[in-house]
Amino acid sequence: MRYPAGGGLNAAARARREAVRRRAATLFQKSRPTAEIASELRVSKKSVRERWRRWIAGGTAALASGGLAKLVVCSDAANAIAPNGLAVTRLQPRS
Repeated sequence: MRYPAGGGLNAAARARREAVRRRAATLFQKSRPTAEIASELRVSKKSVRERWRRWIAGGTAALASGGLAKLVVCSDAANAIAPNGLAVTRLQPRS
């Protein structure tokens, strides 16, 4: 399924996700158990652990959205044939 330029989220949905990130930071500060945080935020325990690691490394700012995903394109020079005959593709971010 293709999404519009906004990545499929409107302003209200982005605001809800940002509120979840802020709430996660608050719960991390209170040292709440992973399962409890996951249940409250309605996310997986794996997501909580990943967010917790980011929060430990960079605080609340590290939980902020990275923005829209960037398209990745392959240049002709980046594509090559490996010795075993399989195509090797090196993805490079679009400038």
